[in-house]
Formats: sequence, structure tokens, C-alpha cells
Amino acid sequence: MQEKEITPFSTAYQKNRIKLADAIPLDAPLCISIEPAAACNFKCLMCWQSTSEFREKGGPFHHMSEVCFKKVLADMKEMTDKTGRKIKLIKFYHAGEPLLHPHIADMVNDVQKADICEQTEITSNASLLTPVISKSLVESGLDYFRASIYSVLPDREKNVTQNAMAPLEIMEKIRYLRKCRDEMGKNKPYISAKIMHTESEEIEKFKTMYDEVADETWVDIPWDIAGTQEKALDKLYGAFDNGAIARERYYETSLYKQRKVCRYPFTHLIVKENGDVIICCMDWPRQTYLGNIMEESLLDIWRGKKLYDFRVMMLETRGLAHPLCVDCELPLRDCPEDNIDNVPVSRLSYDG
Repeated sequence: MQEKEITPFSTAYQKNRIKLADAIPLDAPLCISIEPAAACNFKCLMCWQSTSEFREKGGPFHHMSEVCFKKVLADMKEMTDKTGRKIKLIKFYHAGEPLLHPHIADMVNDVQKADICEQTEITSNASLLTPVISKSLVESGLDYFRASIYSVLPDREKNVTQNAMAPLEIMEKIRYLRKCRDEMGKNKPYISAKIMHTESEEIEKFKTMYDEVADETWVDIPWDIAGTQEKALDKLYGAFDNGAIARERYYETSLYKQRKVCRYPFTHLIVKENGDVIICCMDWPRQTYLGNIMEESLLDIWRGKKLYDFRVMMLETRGLAHPLCVDCELPLRDCPEDNIDNVPVSRLSYDG
């Protein structure tokens, strides 16, 4: 039987979008991220993994235990049973490299068998793909494999990632994943390869190299990470002046040019490797901590007082009252459907 067509990753996030301002408050998150591993084998210049602050405060650097994952799975099943709808997206990714977890494919497979979400996704640097892992990911039913390519030039790759693996070696690992998928007669995982914007001919070389390796290629416009003293774009592009140009590029390509309300407290949850639940993908220091799933259910956390208070703060101050949100630029890239700037606090409720 032929598999149904899968939506390209570049358009998947635009599919079946809701107008968030009309839907708030949601009875469950649209997206849940699960962090299989907190550590990473790359220490990329634009990532918190490369900062001294992360090394000192970003831990613990463990893998998610089987007990913790089973609790996450049970809690997500409870959500779907009680709300009567599936989670739109479950990501296996946060601060670390997900392929470091020895049972990553089993985790994906368990989620797929539970039939609790519309899509599953892994974002990875792809350096740890092996024939065994590639085969198991295809068998798991994973929908999207997002490969973050940091450079196709050996010297630049080594400088950016602080890892000695050659770009061609990474490309061949991804090629094998696609070969394995195709030979098994599958159309998943859909492989999306992206590279960061650079002012060079490297972009065209990347597109040429990955044209027949990935299902699609795209160029990412990076931004400064929140909550660190070290400015990611200055480090990535080599100097303050170059970083300033990169910041301007981010603003120019963003839909919004001024501070706005962030959608994440109203649509997302992240479960860290030890069961800590936070709100935001930028929150490496766990400053949006809501609770731990080993102590309370994910649904209770979603409906709890801490998240209610955070949502009120976001609507009233657009994040200016929070130390992590105050310098975060991520909401500038929201889609028009995500704009909740004029949603009144009275729309929210808490029954605790």
C-alpha cells in the first residue's frame, strides 16, 4: 500500500493554522517538545551550548530516563483523551542533540503507536546518524528529520561547531538516511536540510551539495539567543560590526518590527530531560519553570496557576517583566495568525 503524501517541512507549519486570538485559551498545547538529551556533541558559536553561562548553569546534562519518558507519554495520552483532539506537533529536541539518546527511535515509535499527535519531528546536527540509527528512524514512523547544516566549508564548519567532523561526512550520513528510507519503500521521514545565512557563495554550494540528498533545502536567518551576555551573532559572524549587520537582516526579514506578545505560553510546553516543564525553546536556564511531571500531570501544569500568571504577565507587559523574555526577538517572526497583542486578560481564567 502506498503511503499518503507528506507535506514538505517548509509548508508544514502553515497547514491548518488557527487564528490564535480567537482560540485562546486552548484546552491543551498545540506543540510539545521532549528533550531526549541535554548535552550536545557540537558547541556551535551561535548556540548557548558554547557559552560559559550554559556550562555553569545549563545542566543537568543527562539523558531522559525510560521512567520519565513513559510518564510524559502517559500524560500526553491523558491530554488527548480528555480534550478529544490530538497534539498538532511533538518535537524531540530542545537544548541538546537528540541522537545522543540510545533509544531515540523507540521514543518516536512509542509516540506514533500511541496515536496522540498529527506530526513528529527531530531537529539534529546529523553527525551521529549511523546505518542502525537511520534504519530505526525510518521504522519508527518519524515524520520530519530537520538537519541543521552549519557549513559546507571544512574550516568554517570546524570553527562554527567546534567539532572536527567534515561537512562531506555529514552529508553522506544524511544521504544514507534517505537511501534507507527509499529502499524500504517509505516517504518518511521527510528530510529538510537548512543552513544559516552567510554573505558568501557557500549558500549556492550548500544547495548544490544537498539537492539530491535532502527533500528540500532552505536558508535560516539566525538571531541572538536570549538570556546570555555573550551575543550569538557577534560570535558567529566574527565581530560586532558583522553581528550588527546580521541583526538588521533578522529585523528586515521579520514580519513584525516592534515588540509583541509571544505565543509560546499559550501554545507550547517543553519537557526537559529530567521532567522539568518550561515554556520556551529559548529557555536554557529554566527561567520559565512550571513544575515537574514526576510530581504533577502535564495537563495540570498546563491549567495551573504558574502558567496562568505567566500568560497574564505576557499579555500585560509583552514580556518586559520577565528576565528571559525582555531581550527575546523570537516573537518578531510570528505569523499573522499568531498575533495576540490585543487579547484581553479577561479572556483567561484559572479555577485552582
